[in-house]
Amino acid sequence: QYPYSVYLGSFKSTKAVNKALTDYQEKGLSVYWTRVDLGDKGVWYRFFTGYFRTKEEAEKFVKDRNVQGASLGITRYANLIGIYVTDQDVDDQRNALLSAGFYPYVIKGLVGESYLYSGAFDRKEYAEKERTLLASKGIKTKTIER
Repeated sequence: QYPYSVYLGSFKSTKAVNKALTDYQEKGLSVYWTRVDLGDKGVWYRFFTGYFRTKEEAEKFVKDRNVQGASLGITRYANLIGIYVTDQDVDDQRNALLSAGFYPYVIKGLVGESYLYSGAFDRKEYAEKERTLLASKGIKTKTIER
């Protein structure tokens, strides 16, 4: 299980999201974002990098890569899209999710399988809201503890 992520920041506009995505990638970070509806505060996009088993692993990642302004997040909830054996299968599903407006990420398993996820949430209710949104686009998922 990977309950920790490195939180990089939150952005409200799609323009800011696209700029942040480019900026983080130029810094060599593999990032993913999660859409969170905060009701009266609106929809925000939270940016993360990494997935870690322990707080210490996450802290080491931040220190080793000198990630400025980062903080640790307990993001144990996510939506598992599927488990794939071939790179082509996971790439096809990932591209379908990107086309539907989501930003999925992959965690490799012990024997090379690819676990495709969407979202990284501190609260199960946020993950379930995203699962409902994914379902409305015809994408079947399961909310899990990552």
